[in-house]
Amino acid sequence: MKKHLVFSLLAAVFSLSCVSGAIADGKADYDAICASCHGADAKGKASMATAMGVDAAALDLTKAGIDCVKVVTEGKGKMPAYKDKGIDIAAVCAAVPK
Repeated sequence: MKKHLVFSLLAAVFSLSCVSGAIADGKADYDAICASCHGADAKGKASMATAMGVDAAALDLTKAGIDCVKVVTEGKGKMPAYKDKGIDIAAVCAAVPK
């Protein structure tokens, strides 16, 4: 029984550390790839919106109802798809500032 409990606790700690690492990697990817258009605060960069010829609200990731995983996977409007770019899209979306 004690061995089972110890194994369960170790598995839980390992799982949490993996999730934490994925979020950290997602944050690094967000900072490196997404923040140039969406900003560090995910509210969108007005200068980038102007350069792209879109409304600044189009770059705001903090709005309700955005399906981040779908948009990052498939792209939307002028944003390219990142489906095959080798990033953990779920981790990037989890790292988007709220």
